Amino acid sequence: MTKRPTILVLDDDAEMLRLLSTVLSESYEVFTANDAMQALDLLKIIRYDLFITDLSMPLLSGADFIRMIRYQAKYDRMPILVISGYAQMAAELKGVPVTATLHKPVALGELFSCIEGILNGG
Repeated sequence: MTKRPTILVLDDDAEMLRLLSTVLSESYEVFTANDAMQALDLLKIIRYDLFITDLSMPLLSGADFIRMIRYQAKYDRMPILVISGYAQMAAELKGVPVTATLHKPVALGELFSCIEGILNGG
């Protein structure tokens, strides 16, 4: 039996988190966090194949969270996909090392295509 890729999804929007978890769970092992502290705890437990995050969140933005974890050697190469409705996403992510970005609302085909590309090294 082949191991399913593991994905950690961070989003403070409960509906978006539930939707992504439900849709992605059909193909991947999905873990969710609704704030940065919960995501940090989950990152300590499991090595994920992909981290998906929103940008606009209370306390610590997705961009700040990415900057913070990239300083740690075990996360410096982890693929990161940012999914956000934030109009200034490119400016917010300037200098932040992410693998890919998608704008909300995102079509499911586009999401799966992006994830497969990332997981397959493309």
